[in-house]
Order: sequence, then C-alpha cells, then structure tokens
Amino acid sequence: MKKTTCFMLIFALSNSIFSQIQNNSITDAGDIVFTAYHNNPDGFSFVFLDNCPAETTIRFVDEEWNGSAFASENYEGEILWTNDTNTTISQGTVIIIQNADDDINISASTGSAIEINSGFSIANTNDGIMAITGTRSSPGVFLAFFGDTTASSLVGTSLINGYTANQQSNYGTGYYSGGQNCNGLSITECSERLNNTANWTIESTFDYPEIVMSELDLNAVLKLKNAEKQNIYYYPNPVTDKLKILTEHIISSVQIHNILGQQVYFADFNNSNISIDLTSLRSGSYYIKCYSNYSSHTFKIQKL
Repeated sequence: MKKTTCFMLIFALSNSIFSQIQNNSITDAGDIVFTAYHNNPDGFSFVFLDNCPAETTIRFVDEEWNGSAFASENYEGEILWTNDTNTTISQGTVIIIQNADDDINISASTGSAIEINSGFSIANTNDGIMAITGTRSSPGVFLAFFGDTTASSLVGTSLINGYTANQQSNYGTGYYSGGQNCNGLSITECSERLNNTANWTIESTFDYPEIVMSELDLNAVLKLKNAEKQNIYYYPNPVTDKLKILTEHIISSVQIHNILGQQVYFADFNNSNISIDLTSLRSGSYYIKCYSNYSSHTFKIQKL
C-alpha cells in the first residue's frame, strides 16, 4: 500500500514537466515562436514548431498582461491571424505580418490577418506582444511572448522565459539571426534556441521583412515520443530543502532559473538519481531544467 501511494504521488508530480510534444495542432505553449518584431511600419513574424491545421486562429495582443488578465479588453490593439488556406501549414513555416497597424493594408505571407481593435502599435522600447488562443477577455492557451518586462508579466501564462517566451528587462525591436535549422535538436531545444536573446539581433531599424528568416528547417529535428514526458520524476513539491530527481537516463547537468529567467543554480552530474540542496534559495517559484544525452526536461517547483 505504501509503494502504491508513493508511486502515485511521484507520477502526479511528473505531469507538470515541460517538454514540447508535436501533435499536429497549435494548442500548447511554444507551438509558435516569434522571429521578428519591427516598428514603423509595424510588423512581426513567427514560426510554427508544430503543424497548423486549417481554420486555426491565433490572436496577437498588444495590451499588457498583468498576471491574471489583460489590462483592458479594448484598449491598444490586437491582430487575428487565421489559417484560411484549407490545408495544414507545415511546421517550420514562417508567417510574416506586414502593416500590422493598418487595418486596410495589413497582410500575412500565409493565411490572413485582420486588426481587431484599432490601435495596434509596436514601440521600439517598453512594449511586447502576446500570442494566445481564445479571446482577450477569455484567453485559452498562451502560445508565445516577445518583449520586455514592463510590457507584460509571464505569471499565469504557463510561458517560461528562454524556452517558450523571449523577455528581457530592456528590449527593443529586432529579429532572430541564429541558425535556420534544428538538426539534431529536440523540438524543445529548438524552441529554446529561438527564444535565446543571444541568437537575436536587436536594432531600432532593419530591413523588414527582407532580413527575416523565411523558413526553419525541421526535417532533422529529433522526434520525441509522448511517453518521454513521464520518464523523469521529482519530489517533494513544494520543497523545503532537498529535491530528488530520478530518470531512466543519466542526468548530465541541472540548471535552476527564477521566474525572471535568471539562473540561480548550475551543477554537473553523472547519475540518474540525484538530490539537490535548495536550502539557500529564497521562497518562491523556480524552473528546473535537467539535461541528458537524449533530451532536456523542464519543470516548475515551489520552494517554501
């Protein structure tokens, strides 16, 4: 009876591990990633990391998210993009939105885009854009974010800075300028590369959309099975001192980030069963990222 109870507890905790799964729908955080953010004329681009079925809609909101709701339901603007091609748009496809602040001349490279609430405007500083399903008053899934910390909070979104969101304290307009393929990476690691500030060129002026990546090659991305989400276990959560992590693969290193995306811990390991002393960390939420030779897993814990 004790063994059964313990197993059920660990299994329940492991369900919160972040590992992107490709399931032919745009229904998970990180299914899209922003690849450019341009001011005057306003525009942005994003890439699909999963296949996008026909009739999928994505809402891009210029209003700030305060941790529990958008600051207003109709102030500032939003763009509604729709896959009206009657076909599935393949992962790796980059969608380029131009004239985002012009409800007459707005355009999308694939699908269609319309400005829902006039007032959509991308500023060079102190701004950001949130991609969601659903509506502003009733958001569904938070898919992606690009911008600075004054524009929006990531609290309450399930987005993780550096993994499914790209947020810095003092950001501006710019574009992804890193590698244009994810050969040998998992889709989670590919998302991390795209959301890494080091792989972006931040400039107040640049040739948009000419300089923007036109396509991301995902043909050689590692295909992870859904079951891999369950192959790592951690407990207790919440934790006061020692966090134990178990997996079927050898853990090579562990990183810990706070909710601002700042790294507060790093250590190398060579074991599938490890214990980490978190006594020195302040109370709050943290993201634990475990690396192995096969993949990486990220999960959230609460430090008491």
